Amino acid sequence: VLYYGNKAPTPLMQFHVAVEQAEGVSVQASIVPQSLQPRQQMQQMLQVECTAPFAKPPALRLSFAGGMTNRSLLIKLPLAPTKFCQPLGGLSQPAFFERWNGLGGPHEAQAVCDLREKPQNMNLFNELSAKGLKLAVLPGIDPLPTNLVASGCLALKGRQQSECPFVMLRIEINVPQSKARVTVRSTDGGMSQFILREVVETVGTA
Repeated sequence: VLYYGNKAPTPLMQFHVAVEQAEGVSVQASIVPQSLQPRQQMQQMLQVECTAPFAKPPALRLSFAGGMTNRSLLIKLPLAPTKFCQPLGGLSQPAFFERWNGLGGPHEAQAVCDLREKPQNMNLFNELSAKGLKLAVLPGIDPLPTNLVASGCLALKGRQQSECPFVMLRIEINVPQSKARVTVRSTDGGMSQFILREVVETVGTA
């Protein structure tokens, strides 16, 4: 649900919202009134479905007339692939690394970042979960206990879980230096880059 409010002393007229679709995501938006009075608020319902791996989010184009001015705004929707993931737990160490090793090369995205908080792997995972990262943490998979390993699959419309793309995350934590090397592997390299940015922005320093 989106909410629009008018804090101006004059009405907003010719109010229009258009969806700019992105490949891999389908967004259907309800119709909103063409005017928004001062100190009035209205809502718009969005129905969002993931149909394929995607590397950029859809956006909304808002246009309206306020006073003597016509405005047009482009707003990216806060939709990352991780919001459509389903946790994939219960993997053994051989099963995890078999899939992990099969997703290297162009399917990998990696970055090193400084950590904002004291480097404890479960604290990092809890913070990522709060931001919408829907992956399953896999304790005991990585040979180093300070590292964090997680996995999931991208839930696609009309597809069974076994048919959906894998998403795998490994955060190697350098405790003395409060740094981390974040690696994301998935079946789509662009999606891996997208998820990597989300993870680094959440746990890393600005």
